[in-house]
Amino acid sequence: MLKHADDITLLVPKITDVSLAVEFLHVETLADSNGLIINTGKTKELVLRRSHPNKHKLSQCLEGIKQVQTARLLGVIFQSSFSFISQANAILKLYS
Repeated sequence: MLKHADDITLLVPKITDVSLAVEFLHVETLADSNGLIINTGKTKELVLRRSHPNKHKLSQCLEGIKQVQTARLLGVIFQSSFSFISQANAILKLYS
């Protein structure tokens, strides 16, 4: 039997006793124990932060996973700066 998981969303707070790498390892282990494969080639990391990136040190991205500024989740475009300009532009483009 072949199982396929299409999307996984992992939310990890900035202040936590578990690192992002450890949390992602838990997800990979859970997927493996259920016969699922996570395609890390398609996996993206979006770090949500306030609009002053110089004041905040970005976390180190996971090995083999690309850090992005925007990501689409359930049809909504999220930006790392909490702005929804990309989402608004996509909607306006549909109706223009």
